[in-house]
Amino acid sequence: MMVVSDAFALVEPAIRKALQSSIEHLRQRFAISTEIEVSLDGLKPWMECFRTIQGAEIWKSLGSWITAENPVLGPGIDKRIATARKITESQVTTARAAHKQFVDRLQKIMTPGDVLCLPTSPRVAPLKGTDTNTIEDIYRYQAMCLLSIA
Repeated sequence: MMVVSDAFALVEPAIRKALQSSIEHLRQRFAISTEIEVSLDGLKPWMECFRTIQGAEIWKSLGSWITAENPVLGPGIDKRIATARKITESQVTTARAAHKQFVDRLQKIMTPGDVLCLPTSPRVAPLKGTDTNTIEDIYRYQAMCLLSIA
């Protein structure tokens, strides 16, 4: 089992502390347990790569419908769709090359049968009624950094 330390570093301290006993329980279940950093440059580049590829795929799938129908979208979604619309093929090519480097990095540090242990949420869920900008700028950013590893 490999505990992804750079992922746990993004989690709020109270959440990290709450997860510690579960991590220790898992460590006892695996013959070998180690801590690793999946990214030597932090997880922000992984997140940016993921968002570029994801945005391009969303626009490819939904762009013609959105252009034709001009649907009313939620406040966070409309912002992400507007960003997706502007992604260029050059940006996608660059992101795919970066993605290959990230995959190569994971293949270098992992062997078949290895298990990554990482949080899937950086904090407790935002409360109902939380400002959209707070959700987008803080929660979603941190969550996407964590989830980009997958």
